[in-house]
Amino acid sequence: MIKRVGDIARWLRSVNDGCTFTLGTPATKQQPSESGTFTTALTSYDRGPGLHKWQHYIEFYDRRFAKLDRPLRILEIGVQSGGSLHLWSRLIHPESTIVGIDINEPCRRYAGGNIIVEIGSQADPEFLNEIAAKYGPFDIIVDDGSHIPEHQEISFRTLAKHIAPGGVYFIEDIHGRRNPFTGFVFGLAMQLNEMSLDTDVFDCHVNSIQRAITSIEFGAFFAAVLFREKPLEKLVASKWGDDWIPYK
Repeated sequence: MIKRVGDIARWLRSVNDGCTFTLGTPATKQQPSESGTFTTALTSYDRGPGLHKWQHYIEFYDRRFAKLDRPLRILEIGVQSGGSLHLWSRLIHPESTIVGIDINEPCRRYAGGNIIVEIGSQADPEFLNEIAAKYGPFDIIVDDGSHIPEHQEISFRTLAKHIAPGGVYFIEDIHGRRNPFTGFVFGLAMQLNEMSLDTDVFDCHVNSIQRAITSIEFGAFFAAVLFREKPLEKLVASKWGDDWIPYK
């Protein structure tokens, strides 16, 4: 019982905690190229670097990432057996940069072509900032690393400011009802709903989260934070039409 109360208290602290950041610099757009879908590619993926993911993540990947028509900068936290990096390389623009980080030195074997592998911890902000300065800003960040909530939060807090406009930060393997990282992401969502009135109820100032984040998607074991193409300066509820029943 004491442990459960401690877990809940920690979750509530995460919800109430804030996180501030600004949008990064857009990645350079170049000529489009044909891409397949992740689902299609996996139907014939029976040999090559190992890939282990919940299948429903692939649905999100297809919806958000398949057939993107420009070079991308991708950072994947957690290389493991290299299969995910290999899949990205097969499906996205050939001039993309794909960076994988892992604490396991043998993961370097999966580097080559447009795939780069760096060794370091996702819980080390200095290392993450060095990676971002060298290869960012990133259009897509996928956290498939340690799955430890504290590490996931450190990574997000550090790397969110290195997301390019319109980018996506996808966190995999958020397991358990009382997962503290879920509380942290809920805290971001609560800040999206914050109202700071300017002149009236239809005119609101924005906080740093509303300014930078478009929306947050939740699914089984994952969260996806979607960033704006350009910063939002104000939240305004506009009116259209000329036939109105008065509000009560």
